Parts: sequence; structure tokens; C-alpha cells
Amino acid sequence: PILFGVSFGCGLIASFLQEGADAATLRIRGVVMTSPVLCTEDLIRPENEKLGGVRMLESNLRRILKAGPEGGEILGRQIERARRCFQVLFETGAQNRVLSTRHLSIRKKIMQVIETTPAVGGYQRVLALKQFACPDVRRPIFTGPALTLLAEDEENLLVPSSPTLAILRHPDKKHTLFPRGLLWKVISGTPGDAVAHASLIFHHHCYNPLIKIWYDKLQAPLLVEAV
Repeated sequence: PILFGVSFGCGLIASFLQEGADAATLRIRGVVMTSPVLCTEDLIRPENEKLGGVRMLESNLRRILKAGPEGGEILGRQIERARRCFQVLFETGAQNRVLSTRHLSIRKKIMQVIETTPAVGGYQRVLALKQFACPDVRRPIFTGPALTLLAEDEENLLVPSSPTLAILRHPDKKHTLFPRGLLWKVISGTPGDAVAHASLIFHHHCYNPLIKIWYDKLQAPLLVEAV
């Protein structure tokens, strides 16, 4: 199989692979990471760091972590703030777009998940993010074929000091994490419609060709062998 992660999901994949999972034994053929969030520091900075402004999500995550598990009503309020934050982020991406029936169906499902996820579920997700370790540039995450896709406007959500962005944009460090990896930047080419963090729904036409090229190259040796 090929593991495909988006944003927070990339951190789960990285943790899975680095916590002793044997990719060869599992027969993982490849890994795709789209707008990867590999550690807490990608989204949250110390409170005294505000260069470039404090992002809405960053502010919400800080409040949740500060409230802590014993926060009770305060924690509940912060989770609700975060819920509204995700709704706003998604609706902002949908603005001024002609949405197909498929778009609307996906949009409905996403909004249902955001609305119905219980507070404890939201908090557990934040705790999982907190446990992600900053990428160790001394050892690989995955030694097989890997594709990393960065949106042209990642910094609109990720903080300026994001360790993951810094590492992936450093050729040698990126090569250490993914020795057989490719890094491509996803660009819309349309003025005023830059590809935002993990915008696969609204910019699928920008992502799909790149993913197809990579998949086709990955399958080519198998097809030759079959022939």
C-alpha cells in the first residue's frame, strides 16, 4: 500500500514509521505527505513570538493547551472556539467558488465531522499533536519512494518558524528524512487564488496531476516486470 497523509495525518504517519514500524515488513510501497504538520512547533510558537502575526489556529491551540485536561468549562469553551475556527477556515476556502455536486457533498461531510466531534475527541487530537516529536534530521522517516507536496501559501497557516518547512526546504536535511523523496510545490497559477495549506478539495486540479505523475513512475517498474 501507499500511505497518504494530509496535514496532521502526516504527523501520525511519521510517528508510526519512526516508532519502530518496519516499512519493509509492512510492504509499504510509498508515502505521500501533503502540507505535512510533523510537530507542535509547526502550528504554535512561544507566546512572546509574534513575528508575522498570530494565526487564528495558533491562538486557539495555545488556549486549549493552557486550559489543560482539568480545564473543565474553560477547556470546553476553547474547544468550541477551535471548532468555529475550523469552520471559518473551511468556509473561507469555499468563498467565491463554483462548487459542484461532489464539492457540496464533501463539504457537507466535513462540516458534519467538525460539528459532531465531541470536545473530548478534539482535545485528544490536540494531545496527539503535542506528542509529535520535531523531525530528527539525523535519521530518515521513510527510506522508500516518497512525495511531499507543499502549497504555495503554507505560511498562511503554519507559523514562520515551522521546523518542518525549514527542514523540507533545506536540500540536505530533506534528503536525510526522505532519501528517495521528491518535494514539489503546488501552485494554482491563478491570480488571487493561491493554493493554501492542505487545499486538496478546492485545488484538486493542481494536486492531481502531480500525484498522478508520481504514481505513474512508481507503477512503471511493476508494469515492466509484469510484461
